[in-house]
Amino acid sequence: MISTLFSIISGFLSFIQLGGKGEESANKNAKEELAVNFSER
Repeated sequence: MISTLFSIISGFLSFIQLGGKGEESANKNAKEELAVNFSER
C-alpha cells in the first residue's frame, strides 16, 4: 500500500516538474510503476 502511494506521488511530482507538458507520459509512467509494484507482491 505504501509503495503504491509512493509511486502515485512520484508520478505526480514528475508531472509537476514537466510543467503540465507530457501529462500523458507522466500518467503512463505512474501506471507502469503501479503494475511493477503489484507484480512484485
